[in-house]
Amino acid sequence: MLRNFIKIIVTILLIVLLNHCGQKSYSLEDVEGMVKTVNSNLHGLKGKKYEWASKKAYSDVSAYFPLPGFMLLNEKLRFRTGGDSFNLYYFKNGDLVYYRERKQTFLKTDETHWHKVLTFLDLYLDQNGNVVGVENIEGKKKVDLKGAQLTDILTHSNELYTIVNPENSN
Repeated sequence: MLRNFIKIIVTILLIVLLNHCGQKSYSLEDVEGMVKTVNSNLHGLKGKKYEWASKKAYSDVSAYFPLPGFMLLNEKLRFRTGGDSFNLYYFKNGDLVYYRERKQTFLKTDETHWHKVLTFLDLYLDQNGNVVGVENIEGKKKVDLKGAQLTDILTHSNELYTIVNPENSN
């Protein structure tokens, strides 16, 4: 009897281990489906308010929890040197899976003139932080996502996640 019980336990552990190790990464379609699911479950939710600040910028953040395992952060970021950004962070089980940025900054063109630059970024990630889809438009031109840009987004999203969920931080 004990021998059968041990066999059952070992079999269950192997199934769980194989299932976990064989887990496929999210595709672009998977992430788009998650975003739609979150968006369709936001009606009537009240956001919990947070604040974030650094030497370069400060922001107001609202956190929404539409379904178990899902979190949406809505951030209004203001740069201390001028400009602002409106960012959305979609998390599933603590992993950033979608990031949307709408940013307005100003570049000095000469001593007296400034040029407004608009940036539109949609970034889709799998649960391991790998990019599965991206659209990055800066000043009406498609541009490549820079490695440092991705690192900055992941770092900042982890900072915000830690503020909202300090006991579940990565």
